[in-house]
Amino acid sequence: MKKLKHIIEFAAVVIAGLFLRILPYGLVLCLGRLIGDFAFYILKIRRKIVLRNISFVFPEKNESEIKAIARDSYRNIGMSFMEFLSLPRIKKIGVLRFVDFEGTKPLDNLVAEKKGAVLIGAHFGSWELLGAALCAKGYPLDALFYRQHNEYFNNLVESYRKMVGLGLIPLKSALRTCLKSIKRGRFIALLADQDAGRRDGVFVKFFNRYAATNKGPAVFALST
Repeated sequence: MKKLKHIIEFAAVVIAGLFLRILPYGLVLCLGRLIGDFAFYILKIRRKIVLRNISFVFPEKNESEIKAIARDSYRNIGMSFMEFLSLPRIKKIGVLRFVDFEGTKPLDNLVAEKKGAVLIGAHFGSWELLGAALCAKGYPLDALFYRQHNEYFNNLVESYRKMVGLGLIPLKSALRTCLKSIKRGRFIALLADQDAGRRDGVFVKFFNRYAATNKGPAVFALST
């Protein structure tokens, strides 16, 4: 039964991707915003947690302002997902048409010196498109990734990422593989804003509350 569910989910994503790739790009983003609205207003996925966290960050804002920030966050995630499904088309058109870069001299210097680097990002903005753009710009980039529970969807995600030139490092072999990658002059990218848990995380003050953050980026930097 679980396998059938995964197949149906995978088929839905593939069909959605094919449909999106024939639509104007602006309409694709509009659909992403509508999905965000649906998740925020109807499904209310993690809505209470999101509103509470935003209120910690912006104690001076009123309830309507906090809800507007939360809604826009959901819209952004919806647009990012639509962009990811559109990656084959975006790559064909040219990824760099969608992304502007500023302040890349430190990265350019590292490439010229054949030195590796640890790049830290987070789950906001369009992180999948950013990875594709960094590869399109010629940076030697590897990224850590979690395997999805749905094996069919996981394989699709991996194929899209490899298609744009991104190297993939499974979390299970992260330490040894990342160190090798850096020493070979490659950049490794980590999205470091996920809850690292009590066992593996380091608790640091974040907006006056303790949060478990991943120690990987610091370990890689100190080790090299």
